[in-house]
Amino acid sequence: MAEVTLISSCLVAMSNTNGGSRIELSPWDLQFIIRPPNQRGLVYKNPDDHETQGFKKTSFIDRLKNSLSRTLDDFPPLSGRIGTEKKKNKEDDTMICFFIDCNNAGAEFAHAIAHGMSVSDIVEPAYVPEIVSSFFTFKGVFNCDTCKPLLGVQVTQLVDGFFIGITANHAVVDGESFWHFVNSWSEISRGFDAISKPPVLQRWLPPNLASKHRQIPIPATSVDQRSSLSNPPAILLERIFHFSKNSMAKLKEKANTKAGTSRISTFQSLLAHLWRSVKRVRLENAPENKGIPFVLIIGARSRIPLPQGYFGNAVYVAWTLLNVPEDLSDINGLGRAALKLHRLVCSKRAK
Repeated sequence: MAEVTLISSCLVAMSNTNGGSRIELSPWDLQFIIRPPNQRGLVYKNPDDHETQGFKKTSFIDRLKNSLSRTLDDFPPLSGRIGTEKKKNKEDDTMICFFIDCNNAGAEFAHAIAHGMSVSDIVEPAYVPEIVSSFFTFKGVFNCDTCKPLLGVQVTQLVDGFFIGITANHAVVDGESFWHFVNSWSEISRGFDAISKPPVLQRWLPPNLASKHRQIPIPATSVDQRSSLSNPPAILLERIFHFSKNSMAKLKEKANTKAGTSRISTFQSLLAHLWRSVKRVRLENAPENKGIPFVLIIGARSRIPLPQGYFGNAVYVAWTLLNVPEDLSDINGLGRAALKLHRLVCSKRAK
């Protein structure tokens, strides 16, 4: 099995040292405070003529660091740390207020080598190689950890390419904000003088909270629950599935036909299909009429609506109950399950 060797690690701060501001976390942010961070990876193959193009790994690493520093100028939360304040409520229970301290303490940047491993070793196997987990920083870290950077980047050299593993605190960014930052970093790396979509850092609060103090305390006991999440789960293999455009169109048509509607989206049809496929395997001997919760992350930006570039979490965590065996039946189970997911998504509006 290939081994990963860490070559160097450092903190990359904003090139503009102005900062020191503080951002209070919203209810959307706090729902992820005791969860692990977001992790996504990008894999690239070296150009065939990299020698003639003057491609050097050392200069490439330096360029990534410099462009990261410049990008952080527009995203100061990612160069900061999670801060906390303890308070007492009326019942004398300890409460904790979390916030983002934009102190420019820096993001972590690591450089590593995966000996003898090529791009094809990562992208061609049916299952994601276990070693890929070593291409990311912050193992075993939770979003509420105050001493850890809010952003970590690890560039791992491969025989014929490189892997960029990016880890971001989920209490600071959701998936859309995560890729907003990555795309902005890409623009600066490619020589843009400025990013195309500046982030909006001000947090949105529901109307019933907006007029009150922006600090939202949560019980200290709930933060301590993260210890129960630290036990490693059973080792599972990961696999990436690809669905053709034609297959997705047929699935959507089938779901809408079975449900007697035309409103179910392609993504909702796919989620229902995946849920039914997994549960068929896991619940072969499950008792009849057993309800299985289905948890869904629903984007809130277009539902409020929020300004373009809103940088933070803007998602509802919602769930519905899917029934066994009705929603698993071959007759109209796909339509039933997909329609439940569709109604769940439509039920979420700004409150």
